[in-house]
Amino acid sequence: MNRAERSFDVFQRWVLLAAQLLAARGFIAVAGFIAIAVSAGGCVPDVDDGAASVEKSQTDGAITYVDQGWSLDERKKFHHEPVGSGIVPSAWVPHLKLADGSSLFSATTNAKSGQLNPSDASGLDTVGIIGGAISPGFEDEHRTYWGVTCAWCHTTDIHFGERTIRIDGAGAASNDGFKFFALLGEALGVAKPSANNGRFDEFAAALGVPGPQRDALGAEVEIFAEVFRKAGEIKANPVDGPGRGDGVTAVINAAMTSFVVNGMLVEVPGNRYDRNAPVAQPSIWRTNNNEWFHWTSSIKQPLARDVWTTSAFSLRRVEDWQGDPKSVDSFVDIDAIAAIREKLETLKAPAWPEEILGSLDKDKVTDGKALFATHCGSCHDGQKYLGEDPFAATYYDIDGLGTDTAAIEKLALTGFDMRAIGGQENMKLTDAFALLTNKILERRYVELEWDQEKKTAATRGQPNDWRRVPGYQAPELCGVWSTPPYGHANTIASLEQMLTHPSARLTSFYVGGARQYDPDSVGYVTEQQGLPGEHFLDTTVNGNLATGHDYGTYLAPEEKDQLIEYLKARTCDEREGAFLR
Repeated sequence: MNRAERSFDVFQRWVLLAAQLLAARGFIAVAGFIAIAVSAGGCVPDVDDGAASVEKSQTDGAITYVDQGWSLDERKKFHHEPVGSGIVPSAWVPHLKLADGSSLFSATTNAKSGQLNPSDASGLDTVGIIGGAISPGFEDEHRTYWGVTCAWCHTTDIHFGERTIRIDGAGAASNDGFKFFALLGEALGVAKPSANNGRFDEFAAALGVPGPQRDALGAEVEIFAEVFRKAGEIKANPVDGPGRGDGVTAVINAAMTSFVVNGMLVEVPGNRYDRNAPVAQPSIWRTNNNEWFHWTSSIKQPLARDVWTTSAFSLRRVEDWQGDPKSVDSFVDIDAIAAIREKLETLKAPAWPEEILGSLDKDKVTDGKALFATHCGSCHDGQKYLGEDPFAATYYDIDGLGTDTAAIEKLALTGFDMRAIGGQENMKLTDAFALLTNKILERRYVELEWDQEKKTAATRGQPNDWRRVPGYQAPELCGVWSTPPYGHANTIASLEQMLTHPSARLTSFYVGGARQYDPDSVGYVTEQQGLPGEHFLDTTVNGNLATGHDYGTYLAPEEKDQLIEYLKARTCDEREGAFLR
């Protein structure tokens, strides 16, 4: 592939990319989603991986890892394992600066967009990027790309006093992915030659690119900058903000509005939509036995779900390949995704860290468990999630729940033109997603030489079915203390607010940044704190509504206290017993 073709690949992936954040992947989220960490570096002492919690000295204080069944090495792999995503060439990252001309993108972005602090000294600190979502990327025929991993959407930090608790597998509550990519777009925009500010020559010199080769470099920077500019034109109402994203629309805009077909860019603007249905980046422990995935219970096969999210970062081109004139070429690494999905089998929900957040009242926990069985168990009973066979994923009709409907309505879209990859001109969204993921998987199975046994293990023998149902899944609520805010769109600030009648819930609050955790309400501090990456959330607008789910709001105050105490202790395994009388 020559440089021009590679530039088209980059363009196609990136009229794809900035839209998604999210995530997933989501998101985003497997893809999704993914704890990106940007920092100037860190230092890690020797640790005892067998301890119940592992503390590591970092440049910004102590990070505590509570026991989740993974060793430190397993955590690092989750944080950094490339899954085939590609954003920009890795060599560019340490030399990009923001518009002020002095701030390095890699050294300042974590504070501005809520990314995590370092998790190790893996060598990524050499460019100031470390921790979850930024991986060494993948290599094409010529160079390594900077990419995101599963931890982008699925690792979070909880701040309490001077302590930081890192939770793997939880939704990334502070990660504002769209803001992150807006900052990257800003850095590329001021580095392009046409900006006429002298910054391109500075950038090229830092890369060591000699004069005769700078025209080619400049052309690539212009393409990247233009892709980010176009992505920035996509409207979001409401704005996604930290910890969530409209992953469905992001994948639409990223993977279904432009294709590189036999070396030619084919745009399908009729497939483009504004973002208006953000959902939370969910926790992913104990999810492998789900029969259907996503908040909307819309995706049956786990591998297809992960490939779907990653498609916003990994598509290359459409071409004639092995008899298929419209084969979809992708960088997605289904070997890595399948390995991570298998590893999730051993990831536990985090137990409440009493030594940091305070002791639990065993009498209240015990009484609260009985209340949970009576008032919550019919929807959230963890027994449905256990065993070798997948449970029949429970979703609840929106008419009964009364919650925001935007995410469900989005899946009802039709009229997608998918002829560029061998589909029809007027397809339902769910059918278009099934087509896209099937095309990617069909080719990757052959390229990576997967036999039927490997396919069955990674897909659990499930077909790549997609559906639209009029409701949302009911999560199991294991380790729920570590996943605020709550609701499918993160619009209910705390467990205390969840048990408050919808008419009396907060109509707005602040999210994002290194917010302090409130163990009494089981949520984050909601007032404005002037934190970098802070975001104002208005829960009175469509897409953000904190309505519905009035279950438990009728309990007496002492019963609510007991139920919340049990939810702090709930791990859905034998560890709960330590908190019971």
